[in-house]
Amino acid sequence: MIWEVVGRIMGEALFAPVSVVVKEYLELLRDGTMLAELFGSLQQMLVGFALACVVGMPLGIAMGRSRVCDVIFHPWSACAW
Repeated sequence: MIWEVVGRIMGEALFAPVSVVVKEYLELLRDGTMLAELFGSLQQMLVGFALACVVGMPLGIAMGRSRVCDVIFHPWSACAW
């Protein structure tokens, strides 16, 4: 595998070989660290998505229905007038 060879040549600190990555991944799964970190990341992603929906959808609708709102929040589109 190219990943393994390059990782061995460059060193684990710079580019970890696949064998080290798999070993660490399995260890993190075994002790529960990986799942806890995954849950934290998913939680942040869902909060960001919810905020984007709450702010972005109404703003997009307002921009589509109102020329003034579109110019305020998308000023470079005013050049097309």
